[in-house]
Order: sequence, then C-alpha cells, then structure tokens
Amino acid sequence: MQVQPADIAERRRVARILACVAVVLAILAVAFEFWLRSLSSQLDGPGLLAALKPVLRVCLLSIAACGLGLGAYLFVRGNTIVRERRFPAGDTRVIRATPIREGPHAVRIGRHCQAGGVLLFVAGGVFAVLAMLWVNGLG
Repeated sequence: MQVQPADIAERRRVARILACVAVVLAILAVAFEFWLRSLSSQLDGPGLLAALKPVLRVCLLSIAACGLGLGAYLFVRGNTIVRERRFPAGDTRVIRATPIREGPHAVRIGRHCQAGGVLLFVAGGVFAVLAMLWVNGLG
C-alpha cells in the first residue's frame, strides 16, 4: 500500500495558524466579557437586548458562514477525489502520513465528502434562517 508522506512545512504552517487563532479568540472572548459587563451595568433589560441584537446576529451568522464554507469545501474536495479516483487528491498536502486509496474505495470516500458537504451547506443555511428568525423574535 502506498503512503503519501506528511508535509512537515504544511504541518508547521497549520500549527502556527491554529495557535494564532487560539490567541485571537481568547483575546476576543475576554474583550467580549468586559464589554458585556459594562453594557449590562449601564442599560436596563430592553435597552440591553436592543444593544445585543446586532452582536448576536453577527455571531450567529458567523457560525452559519463556517458551516456554509466547510460544506462548500467538502463538496469541492469530494468532486476532486471522485474525478481523480484517488484519495487524498493529487493536489493535497497532508499534515500526517496518509494511505493512498485508489479506485472504488477512493470514489466512495469522495461521495461521502460530497454528501457531507451538501448536508453541512444545507444545515448552515437552515441555521442562518432559524437564527435570524429567533433574533428578530426576541423582545
């Protein structure tokens, strides 16, 4: 069985990106907590809810955008796998050694990627609609 070797440079790049994202998210979480505390001490119930609605919309739509983006990516990768009849696809740089699957097994993996992509895309769209209906129905 053939194995596609790990790309060490890609692994380091992914680790750096994840570390930076973790730091940024931690800073944003702390800033958001301070903002909420100051806002809640300054406003009453209806005013607080009115101030939070735009932030809540942005947060929920960001979550939906992640689902939509991941779904689209999975669908495109699945198409590439099915077309090449090889997993991982030839243009893929892997961060760990991965056994190469070819033929019907690779096509099955590609079809699963396509199905998962469609499900995530639809779920992201449904989540966005339901989230906006929920936010608009608040107070």
